[in-house]
Amino acid sequence: MVKITIIYRLVVAPDTLRNSIVIALVVGTVLNLIYQGGPLVALNFDAIDWSKFGLTYVVPYFVSTYARTAARLRFDPGVRAVYTADLQCEACGAKQHAVAEDEIVPECVECKTETKWLVT
Repeated sequence: MVKITIIYRLVVAPDTLRNSIVIALVVGTVLNLIYQGGPLVALNFDAIDWSKFGLTYVVPYFVSTYARTAARLRFDPGVRAVYTADLQCEACGAKQHAVAEDEIVPECVECKTETKWLVT
């Protein structure tokens, strides 16, 4: 089971923060122009729904952060492990393999390219 401290460390990592902020700014700006473009272009600030304006940036930020963190918690062969874990291949049921933090995750000796590691 993944510890909360590992997830927290990934969420606040500088590369995750930077990536999520850039995505939120781009996607949020496009969505705000789509949904509130008239008042924004006319600089009619009284007509802008400020709660929607803010949420249009917050939602892409959280979605991006979640996606990046979830992807980094996976144990794909050839990628560095972000935490120490015991793994078992879901594809063939091969015996457990221990992997240490920062170690390159190997392919399953049975499955090779079909490897799908699960944390046990």
